[in-house]
Amino acid sequence: MTLQEFLEAWQLFVKNLQDVAQRELVRRNSQAGYSELGELLEKVIADILGNQGLAQMQAAVEREMSEDEVVVKYLQHELNFFNVAHEAGRDAEDEADDGDTIKTSIEKIFEIPDWLKKRLKILNEILKILRG
Repeated sequence: MTLQEFLEAWQLFVKNLQDVAQRELVRRNSQAGYSELGELLEKVIADILGNQGLAQMQAAVEREMSEDEVVVKYLQHELNFFNVAHEAGRDAEDEADDGDTIKTSIEKIFEIPDWLKKRLKILNEILKILRG
């Protein structure tokens, strides 16, 4: 496992969470308020996967790899599980639950800045609203 492989799995994970949310948004398209939620989703994903977000995640992964590379490998396996399950067409509600679990692990293990944690929290809340 390399840093680059982890970051690629991370980016795909976030994009897949976005896809889960977008599928639910399409399903609820006629309901009031959901277009605004879609706009928020786009902004949050852009922040997480933007240059600053990726640089902060890379720095956090590098720090953790220098201390405990094994746990980074375990997290990458979780990301890979999610990504493969997503491609197989897993149920959106199950994916949202799994995504939240993995995202929480990442937040607890990696030292990421508060602004990034907050955006991950908002992403999670969007997914919760859409499950409801």
